[in-house]
Amino acid sequence: MEKIFYISAGFVGGDGSKDRPFGSFIEARDTIRTLRAAGTVCAGDAVTVLVHGGEYDFAETFVLDERDAGREGAPMTYRACDGEKVVISGGRTLKTERFYRPDAADVACIAKKYPEAAERIVAYDLLADGIKIDDGLQVYWNGNRAILARYPNTAYSFMDEVTGTEVDAEGNPCGSQEGTGKVRQWDYEFTDPDNIVETWESVEGVKIDGNFYIDWASTSGYLTGRDPEKHRVSIHCNGEARKGGRYYFSNILDELDIPGEYYVDAKRGILYFYPEQDITETEVIVTQCPEFVVKVTSDYVTLEDFTIETAKDSLVRIEGTGDIVRGCTIRRCRKSGILFDGYKALFSHNEIYNIGGEGIDMGGGDQEKMLPSESEISDNVFHDFGEIFRVYNGGIFFRGRGITCLHNEFYNAPHLAMSMLSGDLVIEYNYIHDVCYEANDAGAVYLGGWSANDICFCHNLIKHIVNIYKTGAPNGFYNDDGGAGKIARANLFIDIDGNAFAMGGGRDNIITDNIMINTRLAYDERLYYDQWEMHNAIYPTAGLWNNLILHPAYGSKEWAIRYPRTTYIKATNVRDYQSRFVPYALGHATVRSNVTVANSPVLRRNDVQPDTIRLANFRDNLHFFSIDDIGFVDYEGGDYRLRPDSRVLYELPGFDACDFTLCGVR
Repeated sequence: MEKIFYISAGFVGGDGSKDRPFGSFIEARDTIRTLRAAGTVCAGDAVTVLVHGGEYDFAETFVLDERDAGREGAPMTYRACDGEKVVISGGRTLKTERFYRPDAADVACIAKKYPEAAERIVAYDLLADGIKIDDGLQVYWNGNRAILARYPNTAYSFMDEVTGTEVDAEGNPCGSQEGTGKVRQWDYEFTDPDNIVETWESVEGVKIDGNFYIDWASTSGYLTGRDPEKHRVSIHCNGEARKGGRYYFSNILDELDIPGEYYVDAKRGILYFYPEQDITETEVIVTQCPEFVVKVTSDYVTLEDFTIETAKDSLVRIEGTGDIVRGCTIRRCRKSGILFDGYKALFSHNEIYNIGGEGIDMGGGDQEKMLPSESEISDNVFHDFGEIFRVYNGGIFFRGRGITCLHNEFYNAPHLAMSMLSGDLVIEYNYIHDVCYEANDAGAVYLGGWSANDICFCHNLIKHIVNIYKTGAPNGFYNDDGGAGKIARANLFIDIDGNAFAMGGGRDNIITDNIMINTRLAYDERLYYDQWEMHNAIYPTAGLWNNLILHPAYGSKEWAIRYPRTTYIKATNVRDYQSRFVPYALGHATVRSNVTVANSPVLRRNDVQPDTIRLANFRDNLHFFSIDDIGFVDYEGGDYRLRPDSRVLYELPGFDACDFTLCGVR
């Protein structure tokens, strides 16, 4: 039997009926718990809570625990009423009438450089409104993420004449602390190329963020001093730095110079904001919920057709079996959109965007027992993720095993679309484009390791992976540092700055029936004898061996049955140049029946190193000089199916011709 209840924001004295609804989520949840305890709602009853349109603000996390669990076939469902917009928010809308024009003295540092901006800035007393100021505080305006006042306003500056050293906890120079377990920190000086720092009234509280050493490592810190005569600045940071390292400064009142920026005077509790239009026409929201906005720690709970937004940390946390998030908009947070651990979950037809970190942090299953999660991520749109934590924060991070990822779209992100540290993944019919726009040594899809086996990446479309600053060449599918046991079949890559496949060595990988346009395939021999990553395969303590041996299921009967090829790796450091099964070689790696198309001399051949060709199965790979030779139905119109008269089908009998019109959301 299904029990139906209703919620309407602010209704007083309701009983949950259609005519007298509950006034809040909390009232509905607590009343249903009481009815269950009394037996009025039976344990086997499906419960549906229909929510009328409106905004439901949460200063604390809304929790559904074991008292709220459903059962298979009889779920606990919270769903928006048909055609009504329900917003579940961890934010707080600031009252328009409480904004005021700051005193001239308060914005004098702005007026010196940006007089027009100083005239537009408004202020708000957050402390007087009871709003807590901490590192998690974020500001949104008319649906946009406000930017903490920064320089430069977009992109980065680049370090020059860098000097410095690693320091200990007391700030004294020291040798490398790597491997000691201590928090590592550095002091640096560098030349300010724009001479901007000397124009600020103070450097107190000024932050510096970026990639000070290499593009795939985020670095952050704060200014500790400046020398205006030499145009030098001093910083304390959490990573190494070098000439050319990119950075930006933030938390600078003096640089509050464009619409959408803000600054918070933490001591006085005052927010300064530069609105794009009149403040009376601007909705400004600040974060207030300290943790998750919604937390589900029970089974068979469904959240459907909601907008869940505005979190200081992450938005939704789910732990359980059979839980569903469907038809929701998940947006505006500092960290992850959804964190999941459990089994048989479904995340479907959601839009996930304005995410500071990962769209979905996807756990699930049992690594030790090798149990699959049996969860599915399908028909979602992920975009504008990694907005704050800008490297290794993709649309999805796979921690769990036994997960299917189908028919999703990923776009507009500074780094990767997805990454994975687990196995038994099926990733099919996804459309990935316009990611890695700040990246170089990266890939739209990033994976590696010896323990993450049976990753099946098939029938996906990866397009326009381009570094917009022209500072690097990101890849499509990047199997880094000897990753093994990956399958990539029947994918289409179009216009990739780097390689369609960047295979950093690796054994037992199977790459077949892929088409690569204006890009190529690279498969190096970095793990082989005397190559630059050989150290990563030395038995028994090198990184790849640790990745394999320390897996909780390695050595079990179940592991040997599931991944027999991992048992073929010879536990030896004896040199054998004819063996495929020494840890430095390639096992049963196969690259067959792939097609590349390019007229550029650089892209006319794949970048495959000699020992890779000798020790792997390379055969039947074709190169064409014209897209017309492929025989697409309508390449310019985006119909990438192959015509029956395609040269590919003629020259490669049995080629897996994917219907790429199926990629993306159905």
